[in-house]
Order: sequence, then C-alpha cells, then structure tokens
Amino acid sequence: MRVQEYVVRERGAMAHRVRLFLRHGDQMTGRYIGVRDLQEAPRLEGHIAFEHQGRMKTGKVERIVPTDWRPDTALIPSVHVIEEALKGEKAPPERG
Repeated sequence: MRVQEYVVRERGAMAHRVRLFLRHGDQMTGRYIGVRDLQEAPRLEGHIAFEHQGRMKTGKVERIVPTDWRPDTALIPSVHVIEEALKGEKAPPERG
C-alpha cells in the first residue's frame, strides 16, 4: 500500500487546483486539457464548471485520482470529466 503525505491547505483558500481530463460521451478515454482552478471542490459524480478553449464548459466528474483525495490538502488531483452541453448549446456530435 502506498503512503501519501498530505499538506493541509490554508483556510480561506478559494480555488481547488486540478489536472483536468476531458472526454466527450462518444470517447473511451479523456484527453488531458491542463491544470485548472475550480471554485468548488470536485466530487465524484458531481458537476463542475471550467474554461476550455476560451469558453465555459460543464462536466460530470467520473473519477478523481487519487481516490482518497481530500479538498483540504495541497495535493493536486487528476479529475476526469464527461463534457456536458450548456443551456442553449448543442452537445458534441456522436461519432458513428
């Protein structure tokens, strides 16, 4: 079993830095899109908002690595999300 050290984040810290992997519904794996600062802590099966290619996007969190990540630590997790369409925006096209 791997032991991980955690550093407690300062109280009052607003953003949660993550390494974001994005996938569309028709893809098997996500693509790394970079480090993002999220206003809300990501939660498994929860929804997050993030900027990608100059536009705000939303996604559903599929996986957080490490699985025992806690928002009050300085550890930067990898967050895997499925992209969702914003209101009034078309969903990414399905590939057949």
